[in-house]
Amino acid sequence: MKLSISQKENWATERKKACMAQKERENWATERKNVCMAQKERENWATERKNACMAQKERENWATERKKACMAQKVRENWATGRKKACMAQKVRENWAIRRKKAYMAKREQLNSYKSTWHTKFINTNGGINLMNVKQLLNEAYEIEEKLVEDRRYFHTYPEMGFDLVKTREYVKKELVSMGYEPVDCGKAGVIVLAGGKKPGKVFMIRGDMDALPVQEESDVEFVSRHEGKMHACGHDMHTAMMLGAARLLKTHEDEIAGTVKLCFQPSEENFEGSHDMIQAGLLQNPHVDAALMIHVTAAAPMPAGTVIVCSGGVSAPAADYFTIRIQGKGCHGAMPQNGIDPITVAAHMITALQELNARELAMADEAALTIGTIHAGIAENVIPDTAQMGGTLRTYDEETRAMLKERMREICSGIAKVFRASAEVEFTSGCPSLLNDKEVSESVTQYTKELLGAGKAFSMAEIQAMAEASNSKASRATGSEDFAYVSREVPAVMLALAAGQPEQGYIYPQHHPKVKFDEAVLPAGSAVYAYTAMRWLEEHEK
Repeated sequence: MKLSISQKENWATERKKACMAQKERENWATERKNVCMAQKERENWATERKNACMAQKERENWATERKKACMAQKVRENWATGRKKACMAQKVRENWAIRRKKAYMAKREQLNSYKSTWHTKFINTNGGINLMNVKQLLNEAYEIEEKLVEDRRYFHTYPEMGFDLVKTREYVKKELVSMGYEPVDCGKAGVIVLAGGKKPGKVFMIRGDMDALPVQEESDVEFVSRHEGKMHACGHDMHTAMMLGAARLLKTHEDEIAGTVKLCFQPSEENFEGSHDMIQAGLLQNPHVDAALMIHVTAAAPMPAGTVIVCSGGVSAPAADYFTIRIQGKGCHGAMPQNGIDPITVAAHMITALQELNARELAMADEAALTIGTIHAGIAENVIPDTAQMGGTLRTYDEETRAMLKERMREICSGIAKVFRASAEVEFTSGCPSLLNDKEVSESVTQYTKELLGAGKAFSMAEIQAMAEASNSKASRATGSEDFAYVSREVPAVMLALAAGQPEQGYIYPQHHPKVKFDEAVLPAGSAVYAYTAMRWLEEHEK
């Protein structure tokens, strides 16, 4: 059957519409598919996001747990460290207690041996000091050991320097008052008290210095200095504590003192100014001092702690002079030196020339040490400065050598400055003379310390030198100066050294070192030596 043209056109139209509808369905299906895929992607993204968040949460939880674990580990480590320190401190205390017990037992055995050794020689039936007093006095010194350590550690923890000893003097005076003394200020920062005086007799002075050094402490003691840049690196805290101990012993035996003991607590020894200041303020008068003694502890000593060395008659410590050399040049541009006068060049020539004094102007028997310790000039690299300044010290044992060297230093500096068209001034600022030990006082004190400590713990310097020669070695001579020298030039006096720690026992650093330590076990012996030597000398020199 043939279709008409009209039917064909209708069919074509319907076919076209059907195709378009099919195409629309396909497009819709495609869009639907795309929508589903997009939805799936969103769901996948959401799932991934959820997984990522869960992973992040897990990481955060892990981090938190890790942090807690680390903190717990740190706490355990801190506890372990603290425990270790506590155990070490306990061990140190136990070792110290063991050493102290051994030393105490050895001391008791030594004291018990005195009866056979010294009884006949030193018993005094006239009411003075006898054998029982010697033993009793030393026992009493060890009975106050805890207090001696407490005092020493206070001074060490709170060091003060020069004449600025406010807290130190306050502590000393408070302790003295508690003992029944009446402290008297002397000079800028000194303190003196009198013991005895109930019986007529002479006056014997014992002296202890109180000042510290400008040193930043680096030692490992538990009572390290709390004052920045200040430290008792010379042992003056030991001296002050021993003096307080001596004051206690003397007060206990005050009725037995055949005269008067004057106790001198001195400031500013390190500057060589305290002794002279107190003498000017009347230290040696009211009452007049007839003889005097000082003790200085020694760190890193080659002999057992507690050993006493009494300086023999003659000079034991050199004179000291601090000096400043000021050079006046002419400043100018560093590129035009012809327009100026270089004070640094002048200073360099002076340093070299001054060292020739030892090499070419002193005999072999003479001894001196000239040290330039500071030199300051200029602040810019391209400027020749106008001035230069040097500082140092001069140490001599002989007063004639001292005077000669000081004069030659002035001449050399002036002459060299003149050669270079400059000028120079040498100023000696502070210092002290050489310390002169009285032969008679030295011999007496040597005897007294042997009575107190035993022949194996007390020696004269002459005995030390003889022992050194016998072993083909040489005993070193003290090179540190001591302003007790001013006292020694006014009254018969003697200096004692008290060994306060051997290198073999861990006391390896010398005086003035930031890590120096002193053996506190020597404090009772030091206090007893102060008190006993004073009482014995007064007994033997009754008027």
